[in-house]
Amino acid sequence: MNALRNDSLAKRMRELLDNYGFVFVGVCIGLSTSLLAGQALRRFYTVHHHTFDLALYTRLAWGLAHGDGYSSVLDQSFFALHAPFVLAPLGLLGRLFGTVQVLLVTQALCTSVTALPIYRLGVLWKSSGLGVAGALAYLLYPNLSHVACYEFHPGNLALPAIAYGLLALAQGRVRMLWLCCLTMVLCRADFALVTLMLGLLAMIEVPALRRTGGKMMVASVVAFGGSLALNGMFAHGTTSADLHFGPWGGQPFGILFKLFSEPALVVSHLSALQRLTYVPRILAPLLFLPMLAPRFLLPALPFVAINLISVFPTATQMYSHYLTPAVPTLVVAAMAGTGRMSMRLQQALPFALLLAGAVAEIAWGGTPWSLLYQAQDYRTDSSTSARIAVLAAIPAHASVQAPDPLLPHLAERPLVFRAPPPDRATRFVVLDISHRKRFVGTDTLLRTQEEPLVRYWLSRSDYGLALAVGNYLVFERGRDPRAGISARHFLLPMLAAGEGKRLSACLELMGGQRTERGVDLTLRALGSCPSDLALHFSTHEGFSRVDLLFEGLLSPAHLRRNDFIRSQHDLPISIRLRDLHVGLLRSSGARPEPGDPHAVPID
Repeated sequence: MNALRNDSLAKRMRELLDNYGFVFVGVCIGLSTSLLAGQALRRFYTVHHHTFDLALYTRLAWGLAHGDGYSSVLDQSFFALHAPFVLAPLGLLGRLFGTVQVLLVTQALCTSVTALPIYRLGVLWKSSGLGVAGALAYLLYPNLSHVACYEFHPGNLALPAIAYGLLALAQGRVRMLWLCCLTMVLCRADFALVTLMLGLLAMIEVPALRRTGGKMMVASVVAFGGSLALNGMFAHGTTSADLHFGPWGGQPFGILFKLFSEPALVVSHLSALQRLTYVPRILAPLLFLPMLAPRFLLPALPFVAINLISVFPTATQMYSHYLTPAVPTLVVAAMAGTGRMSMRLQQALPFALLLAGAVAEIAWGGTPWSLLYQAQDYRTDSSTSARIAVLAAIPAHASVQAPDPLLPHLAERPLVFRAPPPDRATRFVVLDISHRKRFVGTDTLLRTQEEPLVRYWLSRSDYGLALAVGNYLVFERGRDPRAGISARHFLLPMLAAGEGKRLSACLELMGGQRTERGVDLTLRALGSCPSDLALHFSTHEGFSRVDLLFEGLLSPAHLRRNDFIRSQHDLPISIRLRDLHVGLLRSSGARPEPGDPHAVPID
């Protein structure tokens, strides 16, 4: 009786999937697109990007729409950035709706709609049940929710073309196959490696397409060779290939030569734990089913191989965009692998595949119900308000250098660069000073990698501080460094001359007083000071603290003789003013001059 009931339920389920499977997958695609686009836009509007990729391709798309094929973000040409021709029409559309918005929504749509050809392949090979399971396993694959919500990469726009290419191959549709291959290359020139593998799969899998597959392979080799040649002609400086394949001579194929000249280096690289576990990790969400149909893994092989060869730290991480173009092929191979199982297992596998995808998304994904979800990157917080204030201070089209989180919002202009170094001679320069909070109160701050750069910009006479908010300083070329913030908060009117306590040849202490926030010192300049001076507070009871002069917003190099300056410091209210001593330090930790006092009493 139970068997009859189960058979009846299974039959009803099959009928539902046959009749409404397409509609169900369509609804899932719509929900996925809304979620991914909403998350991506939310991160953008709360200003929580951490890398420069979105800005890089936004500037390129915006530039192509304005007849400019140069991306100043990395100071590289269109042909040195994978020649993504697909960005040209998106850039034109971006003139109406905003380039960033168009790129993020298009990426979310392309990522999600790829489930449709995967569903159709499942129906073609077996049933609507397999098609629905494959489509959902694809949408739940944890890599996608990270990548589509984080940055933008033109290669992700090729996902539908990869899946439709596999469908066209299964259907024997030659024109569609060629169109899909062309689309892949227009999204990213080096995807000719994918079309090469697709041609090889056509020769192996479909006897009627052997000639077509051969022609595709020849065309792919020519296209890939052309992309390498153009990249070599237009690329300059350090490129992504250098970062990924530096030990192999800047090219992935260089590892073959190293295998003979330095085999120990190659073995050490490939035997690292993150590489040994890479293939199992990317197959686990699909229950390792792709291994049952290895020929269908050919279009994914270039991505997996390149990620294993790469020395870039994130290349073998589940959240990396370097894996994303392989996902449709992995899912299709998993669907093909179900055909190798017994009939009893085939009936259970669609449900098992769906369950594994759901578990993987919860464990490794980037959606709100995932364990790795970074909720803070989608919320308005203090850094959001500070970054918005910085963006408001920079006029449209003004040239600018800025930290990576700000770049997507500044990319639609002729000249936008990453933060210095090097100095690009832009009108505005934005520096991140978050390191000051990490090392506040310690002399380590003076010797960090970041602080000398900040001191350099503060000491320049051709740039002045226009804004200090949160963890950011905004400099404007041509602004008086002694005006604005410096004049309002630090430079005092001329006070009556009196006897001060000498701290160094350029600075003396006139006095100090307690305030709600700590201690205010009044100093008098005897001339210009070294830019790396800092104050060292101490007591006989062992209290010690190192602070930047003038809250680190006015360089001592800009002081002039008989300047009176206020310097405010957050010190524990429990320490009495008469117990406090103060002296000057340089970045080396030594006094400005050997004869200068170690410390003088404030009171």
